[in-house]
Amino acid sequence: MNFINMVENMVSTATASGANTNRRKAFALTHPALLFFLLVLISCTGDKAFRISHTLNNANWNRFDFIEFNVPIEQAASENNLDVLFVHSADYPNAYIDMNITLYMPDGTMRSRDYMFDLKDKQGNWLSNQDGDRYTIELPVIHGIRFTEAGNCRIRIENKLTRLDTPGVREVGIVMTKNPDRN
Repeated sequence: MNFINMVENMVSTATASGANTNRRKAFALTHPALLFFLLVLISCTGDKAFRISHTLNNANWNRFDFIEFNVPIEQAASENNLDVLFVHSADYPNAYIDMNITLYMPDGTMRSRDYMFDLKDKQGNWLSNQDGDRYTIELPVIHGIRFTEAGNCRIRIENKLTRLDTPGVREVGIVMTKNPDRN
């Protein structure tokens, strides 16, 4: 269920429960910041079909802490792009991250592959977008993936670095977007 569907569901639930419509309108008009925030969220959903992340305890990713997500696939024939969301701090010790990403497709098939993503350029600068002490980057995994049937796709992400604990990792997630060139 995407953000727009959730908002529509909340509005219809509030209407069905007998909420005072005038009171809701007055609240929206007297709280322009809330209205602006909702408009920004709605406009930013664009081609983002699905986005979710897992926050790691103490900004530390244990090698055996496998991260799993269930992604609802609504249209079987649509072509999608899958990226990994990686959020780290400046004290992340490596210029790269090694991961294994496994997809358990709705049709019962499985795809698994090891990835090594560069996080710094040749000059040693972070490739991530910096916001205070947070560095965020979306790493391309599979662009142009098609699902043969609708349902849930389970995605498992494993830390493949050789040390037991990797400090400086704050969040790991996935971003699934509709491929604008193919849909």
